[in-house]
Amino acid sequence: NTTTGDAFVIDGNSMNLTITQDGMNNSILGNFIGGNSTATINQIGNSNSTLLNYGNFGTSSGTLGINLTGSNNNSILNIGTLRNSSNYLYNLDVTGDHNSITSTINSAYTTNNFSLVGDYNTLTTAQTGFGTLSGGGHNITTNVIGDSNTISVSQDGNTIANSAVINLTGSNSAISITQH
Repeated sequence: NTTTGDAFVIDGNSMNLTITQDGMNNSILGNFIGGNSTATINQIGNSNSTLLNYGNFGTSSGTLGINLTGSNNNSILNIGTLRNSSNYLYNLDVTGDHNSITSTINSAYTTNNFSLVGDYNTLTTAQTGFGTLSGGGHNITTNVIGDSNTISVSQDGNTIANSAVINLTGSNSAISITQH
């Protein structure tokens, strides 16, 4: 289902979105706007892709889980693209093949948990802002097992918080972390 424009726009609060695709030329392109919402996206195999603007008008609270299993992968996510969002939980699991994840997050508090297992890898992520929750703020945890790797984490924040944990097992690594 390859598209050239937004495939969907879902707008509202306290919603649950579940998208499951199985194989062939998968693709998801859309906006999921609203606070206190949950989205779960699975793609399984073949060409994969996901471009999702999540909570992109500055809403708060949300949980997003993306699982890609195999084939050409690619996932770009934007949280809070138009103004600061807060209190998000973002989990991404990828198992194999060409990979490539990009996350740009303008959020006062987003917990990111990334897990890649193998093949060409590349993970780029960035966050801005700083949390107001007790002990909250920037947070990125990444587990990678192997293959071509290239990881970049950039967190920028006003007055502390930043936390980046990268667990990498092997292959052609190149890691760059910038935190302020």
